Amino acid sequence: LFGQLNELEESVGALPVNSNLGKLLETLKYYIKMTDLTEAQHEILDLKIDKIKNQDIADYINKKYDKSYTANYISTIFRQKIIPRINETAEFHAKVIENLSFPENFKKCVRCRKVLLIDSEKFVRKSRSKDGFSTRCKICDRKDR
Repeated sequence: LFGQLNELEESVGALPVNSNLGKLLETLKYYIKMTDLTEAQHEILDLKIDKIKNQDIADYINKKYDKSYTANYISTIFRQKIIPRINETAEFHAKVIENLSFPENFKKCVRCRKVLLIDSEKFVRKSRSKDGFSTRCKICDRKDR
């Protein structure tokens, strides 16, 4: 799907806005945007979507970020880091949606005030706490340290 994203986007122009393919592409773009990737990983993804060869991507990334990636490592980053992270983002979003009817499964970070799903991905475990998690989200906890 990633290799054909640009072609699919062009096809969507001819499809009704509310078509299934159009919705699928918008959902994919949303999860790509919401996924926590490094700047280099975002560029690798964009270049892969544009069907640029791995060697050309490696040359570009090596020059821009002072790396020494090979074409094989670009493929590894794409398949073993970027795609799984996008999948994890979508899976976590599904978990949030499943819990929307259960406000007791959410908690507000005392520092940033965001309401987040009580989960080990978002909060540090703290055994002495009533719900078993810290009062600060992981992002705020990292900032404070």
